Amino acid sequence: MNILFLTDYMLYVSGVSKHLFYLLSELSKDEAYNIILVCPGGDFIDEFKKLKITVIEIEEISHQKRSYLNFLKSVLSIYSIVKKNKIEIIHSHTHYSANIAWWVSKITKCITIQTIHGVIPSGGRFPHFIADYFIIVNKNSIKHLMSNRKKKERIFFVNLGIPIPEKHLKDNSEIKILFASRLVPEKGGDIYLDAIALAKDKLIVKNSFAMAGEGVSENELRKQITDLKIQVSFLGKVENIYDYLKDSHIFIFTSRYQLEGFPLTIVEAALNGNLIITSDFASLKEIFQEDIDCLVFHNNDSIQLSEKIILAVNNYKDYSEMIVQGIEKAKNNFSISKMLYELKQVYQNVT
Repeated sequence: MNILFLTDYMLYVSGVSKHLFYLLSELSKDEAYNIILVCPGGDFIDEFKKLKITVIEIEEISHQKRSYLNFLKSVLSIYSIVKKNKIEIIHSHTHYSANIAWWVSKITKCITIQTIHGVIPSGGRFPHFIADYFIIVNKNSIKHLMSNRKKKERIFFVNLGIPIPEKHLKDNSEIKILFASRLVPEKGGDIYLDAIALAKDKLIVKNSFAMAGEGVSENELRKQITDLKIQVSFLGKVENIYDYLKDSHIFIFTSRYQLEGFPLTIVEAALNGNLIITSDFASLKEIFQEDIDCLVFHNNDSIQLSEKIILAVNNYKDYSEMIVQGIEKAKNNFSISKMLYELKQVYQNVT
């Protein structure tokens, strides 16, 4: 089966990029699939080029460089690739690339699939959901798609899949707290920093705070650290977050965005034995349970987050069972072999 994957920049800090890397790493091992990845490039792209797939970089397909001319160029470029390689399915992973795929399919009659990683706010010139079939990564998205007149029989739920890391013994002499995300306003890095400022004088156990990621909010967040007079190790772009998650104890997720797909970083953190403290985004309850396998604070509430941090740091040993529950929940729900099997079923069903 010939499949073209179409997306935006491949970035270390992007959950979509990580998902695609895990997916294509496994799917490319099956000789029944001929895979072409088309994207504008990115700092993660060299890792994809090591896989048994064809990687083609086309700068014009980036949403950041969108224009009528670049959209037309993108359609023509993808059309050429589809015809030359006898592509049967174009599988897109952003709404902009889905629109490119849709117009190519009108000429070539190939099938289009769009994976919905998160429901973005309405607006813009292009429809956000445009494909023959849709794959969702959380069940909360079904109602939203159906409210946009998408037929339920054309929507498939395929959970994310993540490789299980090797067990690693943590040094508990210092409790390490980690935030890792794209540094953009909707991810709430400022909430994390405000919470540290509120909690720092009430922490009685040796601890350290770190922030990993890059993005448009980086300078503002660095200034916030200085203004609040807090000690936070600013890690910047991290190529392999597992190197940090295996030694950290508590992982903080602060997204303001209620319609998150399902954040890979939460799953990666749980698999690496971290206690999860997260905002109450809509799809969280599909997998994790508050006070069973994670701690939860109200969206955009730095005061409540600070209270959770104080409890978690000062009583870390009391949360060992919650950490174990989180590990098991992540293993059971985010199996990479299960994701691969279900995705192949989708491909077979639509062709």
